[in-house]
Amino acid sequence: KVVKKGAINLDRPLTILEVVAEAGGLETGLFQQNTVELADLGRSFVMRGQTRLPVNLEALFLHGDMKQNARVEPGDYLYFPSSNSNEIYVLGDVKMQGTQGLLAHTSVHSAIAQAGGFTPKAYTQRVLVVRGSFEKPERFVVNMNDVMTARAKGFRLEPKDILFVSDKPWARAEELLHMAINAFLQGAVSGWTRANIGPFIQQPILPQLR
Repeated sequence: KVVKKGAINLDRPLTILEVVAEAGGLETGLFQQNTVELADLGRSFVMRGQTRLPVNLEALFLHGDMKQNARVEPGDYLYFPSSNSNEIYVLGDVKMQGTQGLLAHTSVHSAIAQAGGFTPKAYTQRVLVVRGSFEKPERFVVNMNDVMTARAKGFRLEPKDILFVSDKPWARAEELLHMAINAFLQGAVSGWTRANIGPFIQQPILPQLR
């Protein structure tokens, strides 16, 4: 959600704010007669190679925290997703990873079904749902055995939720959180650059859990 999307020539040292300015700034809109940013800054990030830089873009753009205004290097990728997205992201060991449009009745079970179901190696007892910003994400563990046997109501998904299926058993959400977020980062970067620039990430950011 910048005005001019695409590659920027770094003919001199630039910071994040300067690069965004070169791109025409963040897109804005009107809500109740107030100007609002259309980018979801809590889900925005900067990638360098296969690593997300430890910068908080929400703190930089909304609160003026200049400690977050890192120097940009050639090959860096700045991603500003839409705050109005009505999609969810189904990642990990499902047959068709990717985004899905969110309907009023979409649950974890229906989202996995729309993704073609679990792969043969998927750990099907629990799945993880990540919600909110990358800096302070909410984590929800959904017990699929309870859902399938009607011992629990289907977990309702919300816009921009990340649903992640592991290929190995796990017990605590913290074990899987980093893997889920990095799967989202990899998908966002490789998907956009494949469509607009060309191949970018050659190897997964993180290996599969073993």
